[in-house]
Amino acid sequence: MLSLDQAKAFDRVNHEYLWSVLLKDGLPGGFVDWLRTLYAGAETFPLVNGWSGRSFEVGSGVRQGCPLSPLLYVFAIDPLLRGIDRGPLVGVGMDPAAPEATLRVVAYADDVTVFVSSRGEAESVMSEVDRYSEASGSLINRDKCESLWLGGGDPDFDLPDTLPGPQSTAKVLGVEFGHGDYPTRNWDSRLKIAAQKVDQ
Repeated sequence: MLSLDQAKAFDRVNHEYLWSVLLKDGLPGGFVDWLRTLYAGAETFPLVNGWSGRSFEVGSGVRQGCPLSPLLYVFAIDPLLRGIDRGPLVGVGMDPAAPEATLRVVAYADDVTVFVSSRGEAESVMSEVDRYSEASGSLINRDKCESLWLGGGDPDFDLPDTLPGPQSTAKVLGVEFGHGDYPTRNWDSRLKIAAQKVDQ
């Protein structure tokens, strides 16, 4: 299981890439033009300890707090997810009664988790990630990526050097995965946090 961390995912979306994706996905040109207008000429400035710096034009990213931003980001990341899913991934079987129902890649916003069963599959995933990064302006934070071996015993294959070796645990959306009684451990930690809030 590979957990891929994207560095400042919402801030790095290249606008021209995003407009191209929206048009390719069939959104009306007039609607895309309205979005272009909303983003055209946007400026920001740094504010440090009350000191404001010189303003500069914003050429990438989706706006924080805007209700459109999560939807725009879904369009932006969709080509990556489809590209990985089209690759040679075997995936993980979800239902013994339906062997064709396999889990290959899942995402929640910029949290992407991929299941690989060979070094070749991992290389294919990273190749797709590199292609996506070049087109979209995104950047994988390889130091924060995680991997977890889900099979019994030691891993059957090595991952490419660009990925970390398997760890004993990995977090996906704040939920810790590993061998052993992690469901109980996850619930216990959440219940402890909830109890502390009730006591306050």
